[in-house]
Amino acid sequence: MLDFRLYPNPSDGKVTIEVPKKGVYKIVVTDLQGKVIYSEKQLLSLSFELEFEFAKGNYIITLIDENGQVGSKQMEVVN
Repeated sequence: MLDFRLYPNPSDGKVTIEVPKKGVYKIVVTDLQGKVIYSEKQLLSLSFELEFEFAKGNYIITLIDENGQVGSKQMEVVN
């Protein structure tokens, strides 16, 4: 399992994602019904700021590293 930090949580439109090592990560944001809201591959150096305009609610942030390890965290958006 891939471990990462996500803050602040709850968020109002910007979160910082901290990963354990530099590399290419796929970042996927889904709503609680599983609908993909955002998906992108990024070269992360140890932290990355994700800015968004999602509706108020709860989302799942999933990261997948180059080796296929997966980690997920729930995020609350409070516009």
